[in-house]
Amino acid sequence: MIVYTGFSKEDLLGKSQKHLKSVNETYRQHMVKALGYAFTLQRLVPVLIIHSIIPALFTCTASNAMKGILEDRCCCDEDDKQLEFDFEEEWREKGIYR
Repeated sequence: MIVYTGFSKEDLLGKSQKHLKSVNETYRQHMVKALGYAFTLQRLVPVLIIHSIIPALFTCTASNAMKGILEDRCCCDEDDKQLEFDFEEEWREKGIYR
């Protein structure tokens, strides 16, 4: 079993509470929202597999769904570094995203 030891329990609890406050959600609201995103992304897997085989199908379905999630949830606590995922420009240069 691998255990991540970068944070103590107190650090994780404090950071979790700070994050929940910054997104103005209760623990339950946050869990439901995050699980909703997880299920949405899981539903996109077959769409992407079909698109990989027949590129004419579902040309923007996954991109639009992921873009919606990112627009809804990208946040950054001032004190914490947050990775921001902005692949659009790089993907356009590579011809992956239009």
